[in-house]
Amino acid sequence: MHSRFRSILKSSAGSLSSLLLGALAVKVVAVILGPGGVGLFSLLRQLQQTFTSLSTLSGDTALVQGLCARQGLERTQFLFSAVAILLVCTCSATLLAYIWVPTLLSGRTELDVGVSATLGNWLAFAIFFASGSVVMMALLNAKRELGCMALTQATAALIGATSTYFLCTNFGRVAVAPLLGIIALSSFCISTYFVLRSTTVARIRASINCGFDRFQAKRFVAMAGITLVVGFAGAGTLLLVRLLIIGDFGLNQAGFFDASWTLSTVYLVVLLSSFGTYFLPTMSAAMDTRVFFVLLQDLFKLSVVFSTPIIVFAVVTKSTLLSILYSTEFIEAADMMRWMLIGDYVKVSGWVFSIPMLAKRRLWPYLWLAICWDAVFLAAAGVVIWSGVSIEYIGAAYVLAQCVFTISSIAYWRNSEQFRLSAEDTWYWFAGLTIIVFASILKWIDRTVTFYDLFWLLPVVGHFCYGLLRFYSWKLPKLS
Repeated sequence: MHSRFRSILKSSAGSLSSLLLGALAVKVVAVILGPGGVGLFSLLRQLQQTFTSLSTLSGDTALVQGLCARQGLERTQFLFSAVAILLVCTCSATLLAYIWVPTLLSGRTELDVGVSATLGNWLAFAIFFASGSVVMMALLNAKRELGCMALTQATAALIGATSTYFLCTNFGRVAVAPLLGIIALSSFCISTYFVLRSTTVARIRASINCGFDRFQAKRFVAMAGITLVVGFAGAGTLLLVRLLIIGDFGLNQAGFFDASWTLSTVYLVVLLSSFGTYFLPTMSAAMDTRVFFVLLQDLFKLSVVFSTPIIVFAVVTKSTLLSILYSTEFIEAADMMRWMLIGDYVKVSGWVFSIPMLAKRRLWPYLWLAICWDAVFLAAAGVVIWSGVSIEYIGAAYVLAQCVFTISSIAYWRNSEQFRLSAEDTWYWFAGLTIIVFASILKWIDRTVTFYDLFWLLPVVGHFCYGLLRFYSWKLPKLS
């Protein structure tokens, strides 16, 4: 049990340091370039994520799962075949971004053709090295080099943070694209160093000599194809929402949306990716059904224990966080953020019950659930934007999409494997939801942080301690 905490803490340390340094970079962008600069930066970052998911087939999960589930020659053949496929996809996606992104930017924003071309060139550069970094980080994860992964994340973020002020003060809004390129290049170089350090020349030659294996390639593509659809659809959905906001409301409102989205989701990405770094490979290697469901139950428990205090803290201090991490110009984003923070709690449980589908190669259910979330969120957000009401209600669309996804994920395991959480576990989850909703109602309009907000520590600490103590006496789930 303690090894799980050590593994999660290693991953969390890198993710948290990367998050803090990334927040520092965004703070500089917000102060110097304002909401419009943040809006442009968020659009370019979303384009990078979308093209990176395409260039890597969102295959980092497939690569980790495939390597952990294979040994010896089969593992070597799988690795060489997967990397060869990803190299071709990366070059193709980079070329596509180089050609298409400048046209998109000049057509959907107020930027002129020259500036759009410059941003497109830098973005293609960032996409290429970001894709390479994704592959290298997946290799480190498969080797359980969690400390090297954490160091890579932290160092790349530090390089980006130290470059931001110089770039923004000298190049204005154009600086946001080179910033993405510098971070991607740094991450690729550092992660490549760690991969090569733990690999001998003989092993590299052996991998090359194995050549391209069609069977292993098909196995990789079979899983990566599912994660590609999921990853590309998710990134593409958010890209479309950003483009709709920019088209109807401008870059400033896109900056407010990004501030709300980032503060209400990025910390959960850190938490969930830290859990996933340990639990995904471990679940993939679990051959016994009872062990698998014990791991699922552990993941559920830990997610509720840690997410509740984090979300309550964000609910109480959301306006202060926006002022500190961005600027006072971004206080308006708190209106949307108050909705999203409620949806975040539901999102955690949806993730808990969806990630084991990848571990056990339940790919089609995972695909349809992810597409369902994208469709519900895009449709609801589109209605909000086209109706002309406040973009605050995009947060309500987020809550709706998370509820649909989570309920569907739980229903899948209940119907397919007859897995049920105990009544006590369910009530513990609802207790956390009650604390979050009650805090949100009391702080719905109030944007100040007062001494009386300290009273929220009592239910939050009680909920946290009770859940953590129960974690060590966790029982086997009921299987009927």
